[in-house]
Amino acid sequence: DDISFDPVTVLNLSNSTYNSAGIDWTLPADNGETFLNYMVNYTSPYGTAVTYWENKTSVGETSSILTGLTPNTQYTAQVSVYSTLGYTDWGGKMLNFTTLNPIFDPTTVTAGTVSSSEVELNWSLPTANDGAQFLNYMINFTTPHGTAITFVSNQTDTSETITGLTTLTDYSFQLATYDALTGSVDWGGNILNVTTTDFDPPGTPTLGAIALSDVALRYTSVPGSAGHNSTIWYALQCELNGSGGWLATVSNSSYINPHEIGGFSVGDVN
Repeated sequence: DDISFDPVTVLNLSNSTYNSAGIDWTLPADNGETFLNYMVNYTSPYGTAVTYWENKTSVGETSSILTGLTPNTQYTAQVSVYSTLGYTDWGGKMLNFTTLNPIFDPTTVTAGTVSSSEVELNWSLPTANDGAQFLNYMINFTTPHGTAITFVSNQTDTSETITGLTTLTDYSFQLATYDALTGSVDWGGNILNVTTTDFDPPGTPTLGAIALSDVALRYTSVPGSAGHNSTIWYALQCELNGSGGWLATVSNSSYINPHEIGGFSVGDVN
């Protein structure tokens, strides 16, 4: 009977990336036949086997690079020798390997400015490994026992301000990188816990118009109200003639700037 080369029983993985794999093997006994080339067969689990010819003209060429593979996927490869008999024997070793998973190093997120309704988040660019191709960031935040909200940040950003938060509320923030190759999201970074502040102070009041019995006050800034009642109540109080006692407390149902405090007598010092 005609006998071709023995099966390839020595088959190894020389290197692997997210989309390729290098394999090498040892040429089996030729049994007196003339070598023509190799055939490489590989497939992913439950996938369709791919067979292609390696037109190696020298028996010393015993390696191949498989390209166009899918990241983070298991493959099985086999090699057989094609001789003058036109007979290939696939009875050799089946090599199992997994392509690498493109990942980014975990990214640490820190808090910048925190107010009653906003939290500024800052981070640094992550390190890409195994051919990862950065697309953008995803920010996940939630209140205790609340439903997580996911915000997608542009890829060039290294900071983001989350708005519309509730006053005096605990929040947890986490940052993830989104990989364009695999569509995978890595939430392996730190969890940042932040508590929003009380209402922002209205700023330093300054004197406006002074009349016989009224004084107008102006404020340099308007306190934030997001996450609280839409109507803010203000309490205005004054000290009469340096007495040390605060008098004439006035509350208003809406913000008026300037606001007038009245009821004074001519010559009062406040």
